[in-house]
Amino acid sequence: MIALMGATGQVGGAAARALAARGVPFRAFSRKASDASIAGAAEVVAADPQDAASLARGFAGCRAVFVMIPPYVAASDVRAEGQKTVLAICAALRATKPNHVVALSSGGADLAEGTGPILSMHDLEQALDATGLPVTRIRSGDFMENWAALIGLAAATGILPMGMQPFDRSYPTVSTEDVGAAVAEALAGTHPKARRTVNLLGPGDFCPNDLARAITMETGREVTLVPAGRDDLLPGFLDAGVGGDYARGICDIYASLNSGRISFAPGSGETWRGRMTFADVVRRVLDKEAEAPAARAPNRQGGIRPMARFSGSGRAAPGV
Repeated sequence: MIALMGATGQVGGAAARALAARGVPFRAFSRKASDASIAGAAEVVAADPQDAASLARGFAGCRAVFVMIPPYVAASDVRAEGQKTVLAICAALRATKPNHVVALSSGGADLAEGTGPILSMHDLEQALDATGLPVTRIRSGDFMENWAALIGLAAATGILPMGMQPFDRSYPTVSTEDVGAAVAEALAGTHPKARRTVNLLGPGDFCPNDLARAITMETGREVTLVPAGRDDLLPGFLDAGVGGDYARGICDIYASLNSGRISFAPGSGETWRGRMTFADVVRRVLDKEAEAPAARAPNRQGGIRPMARFSGSGRAAPGV
């Protein structure tokens, strides 16, 4: 049996689908098991990510376990909430001693400051190392799906506010579908005997101009990228109800991406590449919006999936 935290989220959900397609039995975790329906799951169990006892009950008897830290978007101290989760996860792992732990991490998790919510992944990696268990840490690039609402905005207005600058530089990017597939591969494949780091990227190098071109190709509307700085981003996050600490942290992530601090250095781990391109993701997002327009929810391991408003003055105000 495999234990899967976050099975109702983007990455965990993609991992659940990939495991089900392989015919691999898994135990899906949800805060309220009675409210969750996860196709392919052998069972769904209730577990609080900050409660070691409930996690240990879910991990019990599992040969491999997937762990992750949910986004604490409204927390007054995001890192403190993440640390509570790290402590609970590691206590549960020490109690159950699975053969293999797969952890969702992020590019930039090697850095000890200046990376906002990614600091929780840094803390998780450090704490998992201390358990002595074999761990595969999957350091993903920025989720392509984080741009879902901005894709809708650009399709409707031809304007695409962008915090990543310059627009012609490549940034580490990957689809959540590919992250989930990589999680399933790591869980179901040969288990390592020691720590392993997987740097997970899309099938090629992607820059903001690629996203604009993909939207243009799909919609026929010419899309213009407009730079969004910290003074543009922060008020929009706050207006959308994101907690101040998380909002400031996301701005820190953009600053670290733009300065090149967040990167996948050669020799830092294995490099795995997914299949989904920006064009694939844009197509999916637009198809979903056509079927059932819905408000976007927070979901980013080192960022958010933003809704956005844009004023003609050139200020972009993404929110959640």
